[in-house]
Amino acid sequence: MYDRLLRTECGYTGPQPYWDWTLNYKDPRKSKMFDGSVDSMGSNGAYIPGRNGTFTTAFGRNRTIPAATGGGCVTSGPFLNYTVNLGPANYEPRVGSGNGLDYNPRCLRRDVSLVFANNTKPTDVVALIGSNPTLEAFSGFFETRDGLHASGHFTIGGDPGNDGYVSAGDPIFYLHHGQVDRMWTIWQALDPKTRFGNVFGSSTAFNRESLPFHFRRRRCAIHSLGVWLSHRNRNMMVIGYAYEV
Repeated sequence: MYDRLLRTECGYTGPQPYWDWTLNYKDPRKSKMFDGSVDSMGSNGAYIPGRNGTFTTAFGRNRTIPAATGGGCVTSGPFLNYTVNLGPANYEPRVGSGNGLDYNPRCLRRDVSLVFANNTKPTDVVALIGSNPTLEAFSGFFETRDGLHASGHFTIGGDPGNDGYVSAGDPIFYLHHGQVDRMWTIWQALDPKTRFGNVFGSSTAFNRESLPFHFRRRRCAIHSLGVWLSHRNRNMMVIGYAYEV
């Protein structure tokens, strides 16, 4: 849907970009991606001193995200006046029903974290791709509390970036997940005969055992966040996607 809307409503005709975290892990604020220029993904949020961390609860997991280098509204770039409408769903202040689905217009906030960015180094990517021969091992490494998937989200942080349920409200979400998919694709390509058909997990987030063994093993390819992939979609090249690697 995201790809289709970009093309039908925004007139975009290019490939889908991804955010290679390894190129700017030392300080994303200094990268072209987040320098606030007109063709960037927008700046960090304005710095707000004296803040506490953000207590979040999502997918049955609780944690406090430490305050970092921003915290306020994006200050420059194409998303300067961008409006976030959904959430928060997994931290305060919730509004209305509290499920994150009520209309709640507000600015896009970011809080770039150098701590989480440091978890997306080239060596972290090499460890993920090179040291995990099965999808179970790959997924387990990827989805740790400070793994590459979570750290990419929390590197940007803010609102809705810290929200496990509505973080797609920040446009950088899609470039981050392009990189997530790219990691999986590179990992598959190292042993295509075995890995394009690998299956693991269930349709429930972080729950490996909620489906019968034969169903989990034969009919679906799923990672530990409960993302369901049909048999055909295990190989992204079959549906016309390939990454520059």
